[in-house]
Amino acid sequence: MLLSRKAFWSLHKVYFNKVYLPVTQPHFPRVVVVGAIMRDETDYIVEWVAWHRYLGFELMIADNCSSDERQTALLARLEQAGFIRRLELRAFTMQPQFPAYIAMYDLARCEGVSYIGFIDADEFFEPLSAEIEPDSGRRLVVEAFKTSEKTLVGYNWMCFGSGGESGKDLSIPVMRRFNFAAPQDCDYNRHIKSFMDVDKVARLSDDAIVEKYHPHGLQLNDEFYSHDGIAGDRLFYGQFGMTHEVRWNTARIRHYIIKSKFEFETKRRRGRADTVDKSHEENYFSARDRNEVYAPLCPSASAALEDEIAKIKEKLALTTQTTVPDVDPVSIAAGRFYAQRIKELIAKELIAKELNAIVHERDTIKRRRFQDLLKEIRRATRNTRRTIFPWLRNRGKNMVVAVADTSNQE
Repeated sequence: MLLSRKAFWSLHKVYFNKVYLPVTQPHFPRVVVVGAIMRDETDYIVEWVAWHRYLGFELMIADNCSSDERQTALLARLEQAGFIRRLELRAFTMQPQFPAYIAMYDLARCEGVSYIGFIDADEFFEPLSAEIEPDSGRRLVVEAFKTSEKTLVGYNWMCFGSGGESGKDLSIPVMRRFNFAAPQDCDYNRHIKSFMDVDKVARLSDDAIVEKYHPHGLQLNDEFYSHDGIAGDRLFYGQFGMTHEVRWNTARIRHYIIKSKFEFETKRRRGRADTVDKSHEENYFSARDRNEVYAPLCPSASAALEDEIAKIKEKLALTTQTTVPDVDPVSIAAGRFYAQRIKELIAKELIAKELNAIVHERDTIKRRRFQDLLKEIRRATRNTRRTIFPWLRNRGKNMVVAVADTSNQE
């Protein structure tokens, strides 16, 4: 049965007002955090961590490992060594990107983080207006927010093709293996990834992060955004997340969207984290295998990356974490509850759409009724998602009881 508004608000109050525990010793002082959700990305994690740590970012990684326990073991060791903050999200099997991003934002807000940006394991932030050196990425993002005074700053992709690589030797870093990319005006490069000012987003409303969530940022008007550090009146074009023009002035996101054919097939089997439909269309690889522009990482940055990787591996060798952390019962309960509700809501929305399609255009009363139903279902979907992630804040204290009690009241 679909949760009523009363039930949703009951959950909301339990989790946010009663269970929430203030953090007395922030893990992150006023810094810039990069967050990512990772699923079976073991071979690429150390490089991703090394690069973004070198640029001065603190890191949060939501562990959504589905089968390869090596990822969880590696993330646990990286956390023990002080390189990342690991969030437990293995029990979330349906649309895990949404709760992952909300959980990381909520944690950042609780711990006094100034700015947070979300990118994927195949995306690397690249400063352009300053030399790539330690802390250059953090400084660039802070400066972009200070000069633009905006709520969010978006940076365009630079999508790389396969370059004819076989992809079977994964010992060489991704940023060194793939050197050919699509031209700047390629449509795929019009996508952005966003950093947000945590305090300003919080001041919009408590639920702004949920109501406006999108994998590429928050669905707000152009006036809230700075595009590549520059404020303008015309940002998005056609659909949210795609800019009117591609700017590579101060920074960009190097996106190794397909890597090699061999690695892409692994990615296809793994599935997507941002949608229920986990498949990629048949021509996904060929359409994105663009190799017109030679864009290797500069030699100094490449050398710095290799050095950082070596330092991390050296420190990991000294860690004592040898076992894979178990998924706690609270996490399992939250993941099942979330998946169950999303499945129910998706089914109801499909039915409502079908009914709406067969109603005669002249029957305005029935049309309005079905349209209202669709709006109610979508609102309920957002509320369902909003009730799940606070267990990450305090390791889920009392959550199992809260979910059970509220479900019984429906």
